[in-house]
Amino acid sequence: MSDRTWRAPNRGARMLFGFDSLTFDTDQQGTRFFKEWNTGKSFSQAWQDAALSIFHDNHRVSSAACGATDREAQDRLWNERLFFGEAVSDNWYWWRWAGQFPIEVALGIPVPHQPLSLRLARRRADNDTASALAEPFGLRGTLARTASPTSEEASARTEFEPRLVLHSDGTYQAFYAEPDRAARSRAPEEIVELADREVRRLDLGHDLALAGMSATFHAGAGRLGDTVAAAVADYTLHYRQVYDGIPAVAGGDGQLTVTLDPAGRLCSMSDTTVPILGVEEARPPSPEDTDVCTALNAATTARAECLGPRARLAVVPDSRAIGFRFDGDHAALVARQTIEITGDRFRIRDIVEVTV
Repeated sequence: MSDRTWRAPNRGARMLFGFDSLTFDTDQQGTRFFKEWNTGKSFSQAWQDAALSIFHDNHRVSSAACGATDREAQDRLWNERLFFGEAVSDNWYWWRWAGQFPIEVALGIPVPHQPLSLRLARRRADNDTASALAEPFGLRGTLARTASPTSEEASARTEFEPRLVLHSDGTYQAFYAEPDRAARSRAPEEIVELADREVRRLDLGHDLALAGMSATFHAGAGRLGDTVAAAVADYTLHYRQVYDGIPAVAGGDGQLTVTLDPAGRLCSMSDTTVPILGVEEARPPSPEDTDVCTALNAATTARAECLGPRARLAVVPDSRAIGFRFDGDHAALVARQTIEITGDRFRIRDIVEVTV
């Protein structure tokens, strides 16, 4: 619990961000945090969504906020989005965490006989495109604007406004409603059914496959011994764009997420799917082609040789996967596996990836 861990050393910290599980060594977290923050999200929401956009099924992202009362701590956790230097009371802690919620997923991935490359059509990032995307949803379309948490252009709190935000790379996010975090939670299978229904209604024009579900939980505790039990704040369904039965790999474009509150009401959607113009062979077949397993093993061995003598590397069982990595106006077929690196005082995970 955040209050037990930080009670002694805390001298007025407003918020804390991290993970409450083993996480991944990635240079994308900071960039994605500010991409999410520039849509108008709070610090904790941007931190969580950035982490889950990279991996939603292998780590648990967490945030905590302090306050003089439980209400103040909750308000800071859910809404604060600017840097302030003033210390705050740590009478109360409120924290949120999110990670994989166990549901059955049938994501079969065939191995193609010939490596493929997809030609993609990116959306234009202009006001006309934003308006056209927003109109079917009944939302106001806007362009994402770059600011900073110290900028006077940014608001200090997240005052909710239904909107669609188009990013410079042509991906977009739609915000429909603020979650009712106090609502009674539906059964997981009902949440999945409701999310699937919304995806069919949106009719985005791509084949999509459900890849998993994550859930946000929250709880609180006070210095005098008061505790508030964990509750579900929202659910997010993660879908991957599919071509010829092969999905996009996690962590890149070609994803759709749908977030519902505990009662099953649609709250937001993030769409990084990309229209596919055509497909072509990535390269002609060759009798000297190396099979996927051999290529992955070689790349993993090369990675191990780069580590210091006191670090150890192991492959995470059942972590191998094949999929399309969307990059610019093309998507290449790649194979990947998760590795775990252990040192004297650390343990972290990473991805080894090779082009098929």
